[in-house]
Amino acid sequence: MNVLNILKLTCAYLGFFDDFKTFFELTPETLPPEKERELEILLLSVDNVQNRLLNSFPQITKENVEAQDNKIMLNSLTKTAKKVLSVKENGNNIKFKIYDNFILTNKNGTFEVEYSYLLPKVLTKTDEIALNFLPERTFALGVASEYCFISGLFDDAVIWEEKFKSVLKKESEAVRTFIMPKRKWR
Repeated sequence: MNVLNILKLTCAYLGFFDDFKTFFELTPETLPPEKERELEILLLSVDNVQNRLLNSFPQITKENVEAQDNKIMLNSLTKTAKKVLSVKENGNNIKFKIYDNFILTNKNGTFEVEYSYLLPKVLTKTDEIALNFLPERTFALGVASEYCFISGLFDDAVIWEEKFKSVLKKESEAVRTFIMPKRKWR
């Protein structure tokens, strides 16, 4: 998902796309100060929505890592771990305990760690978001709500939030319906 497309949709939803036509093509050095502030608020809104979505739809991965001194260092994982779901050795779950910087296991060796992870912070309009299960237009509804909230437009924020939650619910139900196999009655 492209952040620039999300920003364009958000501005269209909020009714100020015409005010920002050139805003999206300009480099940050040529933006007037008031537009730089708007861009910061929009990017913060995108990042906030991304983090909210990760709570409902966690991104999960597995990878093999080495434990030394019965510890798997969290910084040895390729992504920033949010929550460790399991640690396995040869397909079998092993007991583990999470600490600030490491996972404590009962032995050394190579383990498969399954964990949910955080996505990188959105910093520029050229960034990409790895939440491909969600259409950009739905994501933009959440950004519109977040933008209104940050800007102090609380009544508008509530309206956009309701639209966002409604569309998000419909889309998540469609995904669940698609994934679930039909039951056979005997």
